Amino acid sequence: MPAKYLKIANKLQEDIFQGLYNETGFLPTELEIAASNNVSRQTARNALAVLVSNGLIERRQGSGSRIVKQKKNSKSNSVAVVTTYINDYIFPNVLKDIQHSLSKKNYAVYVYATQNRVDEERKILQKLLQLNIDGLIMEGSKTALPSPNLDLYQQFEQRDIPIIFIYGNYPALSDHISITDDNIGGGYQLTNYLINKGHTDIAGIFKVDDLQGHGRYSGYLKALTEANLRFSDDNILWFDTVSRERLLRNENNFLEGFVKTVVPKCSAVVCYNDEIAYHLIQLLMQNGINVPNDIAIVSFDNSQLSDLSPIKITSLAHGTRRVGQKAAMQLLNLIDKKEVLSEIVSWTLVEKETS
Repeated sequence: MPAKYLKIANKLQEDIFQGLYNETGFLPTELEIAASNNVSRQTARNALAVLVSNGLIERRQGSGSRIVKQKKNSKSNSVAVVTTYINDYIFPNVLKDIQHSLSKKNYAVYVYATQNRVDEERKILQKLLQLNIDGLIMEGSKTALPSPNLDLYQQFEQRDIPIIFIYGNYPALSDHISITDDNIGGGYQLTNYLINKGHTDIAGIFKVDDLQGHGRYSGYLKALTEANLRFSDDNILWFDTVSRERLLRNENNFLEGFVKTVVPKCSAVVCYNDEIAYHLIQLLMQNGINVPNDIAIVSFDNSQLSDLSPIKITSLAHGTRRVGQKAAMQLLNLIDKKEVLSEIVSWTLVEKETS
């Protein structure tokens, strides 16, 4: 069992990384630490000595224990990129653009994938904190849910390692720089496009555990509301990461119920992305439903799947090259201590056969 002063030191270190003392920049006094932990003042002093030796605080008589902003090691010319999936239909091009942009500046790139799991994200972040990297390009896992890894992101900040978020950022880290798609605008654009084509009963399929899905749903609702069209919860299908993985493994097709109960009531569907639209179209064809005569389908990404589909999918151009390039260049600017602002990347509609 660790000595009392080590347990106290570990707890104080966790509190520092979680930002508990960011407002003042100072830890409690020896007497306050001793009283709150029911230990002697000498034990509290020993705990603070551990934090001094770890470079987390500096102590000056009469001034208290001041938190020291953590500095990273000497420049390594290496950057880490963490995405949800590496082999997904979008990310190979994104990673290619990031690596190309960074390699031109002589940076090595380490690539990791979380599979959109917060536990895997934690393992990767812990590993990266042990490495000497100059920056991190990060796609968060399940960004619509509370993150258990905020303490690790705090450690990157303490060590002055800049982070650029792509595609979605945790609300608790909204002050960090991000390069994201205009998801609300995209949902509005697709829905408004269908309205202008004469559709009045428009269904939607959105992802519940990533912020992109929430944004696209918000844009969908905005367009319907502005057009004074009816919307119903019954016409919305929400899916999550586990449902998607089962769909790709042919273990469970959550779209089947949607085709049986929702499609007969609607004339169009806004899909979360080309991947969902691709599987939906195949299922519609198996059920003898014609696209676009019986129902129109639109989606996001304008990926290869939109052209590989039996009926080419009307889709919003994703801007993957811009997102990858922008993220890389913005990270380099942060590393060089230049001022950087978050960016929202707009969409372009590519009209094809499904609408």
